[in-house]
Amino acid sequence: MRYKLRRGQSWGIRFLSALLLCIALVFRSFGPACTLAQQKPQQNERPSATLIEMRDLVAKHVRLVREGRLEELRQLFTPRLREFITEELLKETGPRLAQARVEELVGEIRQLEKGGRHLVVVRSANGRLLTVFVWHHGRWLADTLWFR
Repeated sequence: MRYKLRRGQSWGIRFLSALLLCIALVFRSFGPACTLAQQKPQQNERPSATLIEMRDLVAKHVRLVREGRLEELRQLFTPRLREFITEELLKETGPRLAQARVEELVGEIRQLEKGGRHLVVVRSANGRLLTVFVWHHGRWLADTLWFR
């Protein structure tokens, strides 16, 4: 059975109309699923932290202390501690951190929520408290001057 075109119609218009209809149906059915998968976590969702991520963060702290990059290091601490990070402190602690291994510094972590704040408690390999990281504006910031 052949389809007859009406006067003034062409196969191109019919084909394009059918194609656009199919595309619209596909986006309508898969569109919401795609957009949900691409959304960032909500502010009230619990951020995740792994031992490897915390070791990387402490390694970054150690590297910045060794290199004496004061301003970059300050940005990795909570605002209340930033004024206490000085050039003298970096000069004093730099040589001591030269011998430190990150695997010994960060032995275990524990993630918790306290007072509506997301925290990661970091303990060294010997079980002593190293620092506490706080989730602040989408990133982990140290809440103690652990390298002092």
